[in-house]
Amino acid sequence: MSMESPPPPGQNAPGPIGGYGVGLPPGVSPDAVHSDMSGSTQTEPMAMASFACGMAGILLSLCCIGLPLGLVAIGLGIGALSRIKPDGPRGKGLAIAGIVLGVLGPVLYVGLNLVGFAASFWPP
Repeated sequence: MSMESPPPPGQNAPGPIGGYGVGLPPGVSPDAVHSDMSGSTQTEPMAMASFACGMAGILLSLCCIGLPLGLVAIGLGIGALSRIKPDGPRGKGLAIAGIVLGVLGPVLYVGLNLVGFAASFWPP
């Protein structure tokens, strides 16, 4: 078993930081790894809510709650798009997906109800 001598003063030891995990490449400081997690790059909460309401509206389109959830998703998505600026929070894709799902939920709700209504007149 060979013992390596410690690096000269002013130089970092090769290998992982702290003695475990994966080491950073030379010239990269540990602070640079987390520098992109500032508050300005957070996802817009209204965009996430729009997407969640749109998905719930699709999943609950057989119930009467699918229609209002779709309308809420459309409203939240439009509100999120108006709040998202080029250098501000992210989430434009989520807001657009929420609007699309918000439109599809009520369309699916009405379509399924029309199919059910038409099936009631079908001969047995």
